[in-house]
Amino acid sequence: MIQQHVLCHVLGPLMDADRHLFYAQCANDYFRRCFASPTAWIADYPEHRDLHNIKNGICYWCECPHDEMGEFPVKPYECRDHTLYRMLGDTNSAAAKARLTRPRVHQGSNVLWYLDCIVSDLPKSDLLHTM
Repeated sequence: MIQQHVLCHVLGPLMDADRHLFYAQCANDYFRRCFASPTAWIADYPEHRDLHNIKNGICYWCECPHDEMGEFPVKPYECRDHTLYRMLGDTNSAAAKARLTRPRVHQGSNVLWYLDCIVSDLPKSDLLHTM
């Protein structure tokens, strides 16, 4: 919960599309119009697992069942639906909690579900553990 609270504080300004635009003064004293855009970082599996609010031993990108991890699938598995997870987490009913159990998502909210992108699809920068 602490990690999600910190991420909410850091990423909160990116939730509002009107706040993506800002002006920055460059080294040549000119002001440039800039747009904030999230990017990802290269991280180890435990960090991805915690950031995506999923249980251990499953894929953070798709809903591949745990017992089929490492197998070549006949057809691709469905990508994780963060919008659905957000709606189920906000509902906070017994049925919603049961629905979150199937893809092995932890109960509660995840601030990354509120971004207008799929976090696992973001371009990865070269700096380890840097956002």
